[in-house]
Amino acid sequence: MFLVCRKCFRPAYTKVSILSSHFPHALIIALTATATLDMQKEIIESLGMSQPAVITVNPDRPNIYFASFSRPSRGSHKLLEILEPLTKELQTKRDNFPLTLIYGNLETISESYLYFSQTLGIDQYDPPGAAALAKNRLFT
Repeated sequence: MFLVCRKCFRPAYTKVSILSSHFPHALIIALTATATLDMQKEIIESLGMSQPAVITVNPDRPNIYFASFSRPSRGSHKLLEILEPLTKELQTKRDNFPLTLIYGNLETISESYLYFSQTLGIDQYDPPGAAALAKNRLFT
């Protein structure tokens, strides 16, 4: 499971253009599953790409599932309805749990991380009984 902060990601990818200025012959590939046409143009410009090959395909794949959940904006339990079922499934499936991205602002990602860490306790480490080290975590 990966927790992705949307405010951290976008500014970070724009810094790739710094690398391309230092390595002008390096090839760049930009991949996105959600960019609108305007966003694609912005990405191309910010990365300093000239005449890139843009390949678009239907993202509908049998092994990819997208879900969006509404939640209250306030309160100590605003994420509970979303995170509790994920936690139970993670505890049951462990390393067979499907790759899952939780995308949100820094506050949501922080609260999600704390929830998983507190709820899973020692069970967040794999294999069972492993040392409580980051490299042994079930989720990143």
